[in-house]
Amino acid sequence: FRNTPIEMVGEVPLQWNENIQLYEALFQGDKSNFFKYPFGSNPAAMNLISDAYTIEVYCQSESAKPTTQIRPVGFPNNYGAGLQMMANGEVGYSTATLGYNSAGSVTKKLWHKTKTGTLTDEYTHYLIVYDRKKNFSRLYINGTLASSHVVCSKEAIHFEWAPSEWFAIGGDASGVFSSASSTGAYPFNGKIAAVRIYGR
Repeated sequence: FRNTPIEMVGEVPLQWNENIQLYEALFQGDKSNFFKYPFGSNPAAMNLISDAYTIEVYCQSESAKPTTQIRPVGFPNNYGAGLQMMANGEVGYSTATLGYNSAGSVTKKLWHKTKTGTLTDEYTHYLIVYDRKKNFSRLYINGTLASSHVVCSKEAIHFEWAPSEWFAIGGDASGVFSSASSTGAYPFNGKIAAVRIYGR
């Protein structure tokens, strides 16, 4: 999904990392410095990811045991997909599609976690894979299956387009895209070199 530019909010320092041959964005747990991308203004993209998607994140946590939860990427902070790291070294992921369910209530994030101590302070490749029709979601860490989950009814929702739905890099999305000036409660502390979203 590249038809709309990614926007920087605040100032996120960028630098070249010779070891991984990629530019990296530096995050220091500041909610006011992040990137944002609108999905709500792109119904074609939202239609694709309502059935299946993959979120790829290549990042490095500042610590294997952060002092609080940190989230390198996430849709709005009360629903949608996300990736998080916990103080005990667990890695969690959520794979709800965006929007509201048929009863009209917001679909909340449902976190699925790896074992304690999974998180490291090295660059790590994460893949969140969701398939509504096949009823599964999975988290791969460095190419190895780390967690899997049978999708429940709260995750297999009916998508409704809404202009406030967007995706944050450096934390959870918070508020409406057009006026968002900070992330949610758990801004990322570390480096992010790549984020990609696939509609499959």
